[in-house]
Amino acid sequence: MLQVLNDFLPLHALFGFNADMITAWCVLFTIVLFTTYTRLLVNRTGQIVRGIDAWIAKSEENFEEPDVDSLKQIWFDYTANFIPLGTTFKSHFSAANYFNEEELLYRTNKFAIIGSVPSLLVGLGILGTFIGLSAGISNFDTSSTDNITGSIQLLLGGMGTAFVTSIWGMLLSLVFTGVEKYRMDKLGKAIDRLCVRLDRLFLIRNRDLQVLEEDLMRRILSEQLSIVNDQGDNVKLVNLVRDMGIEAKEQTLALKSFSTDLADLIIDGFHSIINNEDEGLL
Repeated sequence: MLQVLNDFLPLHALFGFNADMITAWCVLFTIVLFTTYTRLLVNRTGQIVRGIDAWIAKSEENFEEPDVDSLKQIWFDYTANFIPLGTTFKSHFSAANYFNEEELLYRTNKFAIIGSVPSLLVGLGILGTFIGLSAGISNFDTSSTDNITGSIQLLLGGMGTAFVTSIWGMLLSLVFTGVEKYRMDKLGKAIDRLCVRLDRLFLIRNRDLQVLEEDLMRRILSEQLSIVNDQGDNVKLVNLVRDMGIEAKEQTLALKSFSTDLADLIIDGFHSIINNEDEGLL
């Protein structure tokens, strides 16, 4: 049992300065690669999920700026496309266009390689196997029958160790794929909860589009039905027509008053001439 464990985890050969040493270092590097990126995946997805859940819990009625930096930058990008609609703001785009796995995880170069880790693990395992086999074959001694027999025994003995890197690579690749699927599924559910809340509050619906179109038509009509007065101020045409009507009415009243006064003056003049006995009509 101990021999099987030593063959499967040949760390004892790390400083043996033989063909098994190459295999041992490949196994060690494969384990380190798996551990590093598994930890990165778990920590990163866990941080985002906790940030999303805390953000949703904090924003029961109105969404505020999130506390997590990765969410904060995407929130700024999302709200940059908001348009005013009545007393609130709306967006033409679904929140899923901004809050998704690609934006939350793969913005950093360090995390962009996550999707390639399973292939890297398998490839590294196979590479270690071939390097170990090549090193064993290079030491093959054909000078005599006894040396050939001894070299074959050493080669066959080392092949078991050489293939360990492929076993480790395939095994860790399967484990990493399972962990990645589980963590990404958990992250996807958290993102879906967030996007549903955001779309319910901010995504423009058909009724919102109708209100927006009515407001736009109202602004267009207001701009079109206005002129610039002598003082350089915009005056609505409706107000201008109203003022002109009031002014015309005042002018009509003034003209009627003038006509009435003129008629009374003429009549008084005629009466004065008729009643003057000295001058008479002639």
